[in-house]
Amino acid sequence: MWGMRVRTPLAAFVLAAGLFVSVLASSALFVSQGYRDSIRRGEEKAGIAAQIVAVHFQWLIEASRQSLRRIDDTLGYRPELLATAMLGDLDDAIEGLPQNVEVRLFDRNGREILSTAPRGEINIADRPYFQELRDGAAQVISQLLIDRITGERSFIVGRRLWRSGKFAGVAVIVVPTSLMSQVWLNLDLGPDSAISVVRKDGLIVARHPGLAEGSAIGSQVVPEGLGRQESGTYRRVSRLDGVERLIGFHRVSNSELIAFAAVASEAALADFNRRIVRISVIAVPVFLALLAMTVWVSRLLVVDRRRRLEAEESLAQNKMLLREIHHRVKNNLQTVASLVRLQPLPEDAKRDLSRRVAAMAMVHEQIYRSDRLDTVDLSMYLRELVGEVVQAFGANSKVELGLEPAKIDADRAMVVGLIVTEVVSNSLKHAFPGEHRGQINFSLTIGDDGQIRLTIEDDGVGFDPQAVKAGLGLKLIDRFAQQLGGRYEISGNGGLRFVLSIPVAMHQQSGP
Repeated sequence: MWGMRVRTPLAAFVLAAGLFVSVLASSALFVSQGYRDSIRRGEEKAGIAAQIVAVHFQWLIEASRQSLRRIDDTLGYRPELLATAMLGDLDDAIEGLPQNVEVRLFDRNGREILSTAPRGEINIADRPYFQELRDGAAQVISQLLIDRITGERSFIVGRRLWRSGKFAGVAVIVVPTSLMSQVWLNLDLGPDSAISVVRKDGLIVARHPGLAEGSAIGSQVVPEGLGRQESGTYRRVSRLDGVERLIGFHRVSNSELIAFAAVASEAALADFNRRIVRISVIAVPVFLALLAMTVWVSRLLVVDRRRRLEAEESLAQNKMLLREIHHRVKNNLQTVASLVRLQPLPEDAKRDLSRRVAAMAMVHEQIYRSDRLDTVDLSMYLRELVGEVVQAFGANSKVELGLEPAKIDADRAMVVGLIVTEVVSNSLKHAFPGEHRGQINFSLTIGDDGQIRLTIEDDGVGFDPQAVKAGLGLKLIDRFAQQLGGRYEISGNGGLRFVLSIPVAMHQQSGP
């Protein structure tokens, strides 16, 4: 009892610790999965946004290039337009571009000669994009610039003008980066988000929110390992403003540009953080409930262990009593068999009664020696029973046993034993007259149809089944077979053949 009291608190503690670990593990799994899901959704949002920015920029670049091509063609066959101060007659050439873009023409020395919105003469000879066009580039897209006249952030899409085999100047379309603000608003990426377009050399072409002229994000635009992937996502702390973001990128078709969309990690995790706060609010009541449950479980363990020990003790006593009962029944049946042999009856009658009583006693002996008190292994029971019957007759016939294990309840095993006793007794008495030494074969199998089949055969002289129908033995066999819910076949042509088929388990019938 003292040992039980020591182990019960330990069991309660182990159970509580197990529950605590389970709750903690489940919470950790929930938090981890929620965190990963939030990051994944943020990355998906950034990737889709980058693709939208890339498509928008692709359209803008293609429209600008086509407009510059039309301007170049128009000036080629209408050189008189260069004598005007404005490009108003080139409206058809720049049709389709956003309204707030500007078109400007510069001569071979970088001086402005024409503009859609003249605000004063400027010279771009020191601009890198002008130098690239002068040195042989057919088209360029500049880095982020501060317009020298308007002060606005913008970038340039430029085209080289070539006349009579010589460099004649450049035509450029000035695109203000403010055009990206509407795209950024429509994407709704949350606070601290950003969209940008970057050249392959790492220089920013356009960004919203805006940055100062010439800002670069380094020569490595995307992390190492992504190579020439068309699109993807990664996570990084920006060197421009120190904000950690989930970044999606997508290459702009037909250009050396890459579109980026960045979602702030904090914004992507906002819903997750709110869920964590709500979980934290209910965590304390949960753990208090766990503590209360631990106390309750401890009490249940004490009661359960006490009842289990009582039940085990009672079961052991019942098993012992049942074994004792079966042992006494066996002894009583053996006493009955002895009393029968003392009665003034014909020898055949006394022998038959004794064998039948012995068959019943043997079932109780099997149960007494077995761990199971409700079933009997029919093969073991018949093996011992046949040996006892053959020994009782003192017969010298050979017996072959081919018995498969088959478990049936004790009452039905006893009835099967009585049938076998009758059949074997008759075979030993009548099948082998004189000194004839014969053979009796036994077979016990369980078929796929759930039927136990017992076959008894001998090579004796045989008999006429019609002649033995009136005998007591066959009447007993018939009654026993009905009691088992089975059927039998018997023939005596050229030796005995007896086949008994019974179900493995009797089906209980309900109702009237």
